[in-house]
Amino acid sequence: MPKKELSERLHKCSEYGYETNRDVAAAQVVLQRSDTSVGHIVVRFGEGKLHG
Repeated sequence: MPKKELSERLHKCSEYGYETNRDVAAAQVVLQRSDTSVGHIVVRFGEGKLHG
């Protein structure tokens, strides 16, 4: 995934149609990585919107 410019504030997943603020997306990645690092796989994507 290419790096975003700081001016880009929205994260969009073209594969799944998911959109959210890039800070929320970054926090979700950190949370998911922490969950998997202790042996739990949990998906918590409640802040964004699904389009499709």
